Amino acid sequence: MHSNCIILAGVRKEKDAEDIRNSGFRNLRPIIIDVAIEESCQRAVSEIHSICNEENLLFIGLINNAGVARRYPTELHDISDAKNMFATNFWGAFYLTQLLLPKLRESKGRIINFELLNTETKDHPRLKTNLEEMDRVMGCLLYTSDAADDMQCV
Repeated sequence: MHSNCIILAGVRKEKDAEDIRNSGFRNLRPIIIDVAIEESCQRAVSEIHSICNEENLLFIGLINNAGVARRYPTELHDISDAKNMFATNFWGAFYLTQLLLPKLRESKGRIINFELLNTETKDHPRLKTNLEEMDRVMGCLLYTSDAADDMQCV
């Protein structure tokens, strides 16, 4: 890894951040973030801006890989649990992308979205849990397309 680049890894727990700090990779740094909480996204983005400014670095990529999956049939999902899945799997990634678009525009950076596609349930191997797929795949396709259009309009 080049010394003029760093990877900022988003984690929710301080323990995971500490593991990254102790990994021995000098250019890998943790950022505490829970994408389901707007204030957490704002703090993380503020930290990203500070790091980029202090170290004279471009922000060249965002990899959205946060996700929550509940492996049971859609009709058994509790509505509050389903809302939590959407808050993390769609709205969190959407908001974080929205906040970081100006930095990505500056660098002509890229956005990568990981999707939950293998959602067969353990108890029902032929039954797909469509709720996770619906929020991640459709939502990410829509906002990634819009973000790409936004980045080209500058």
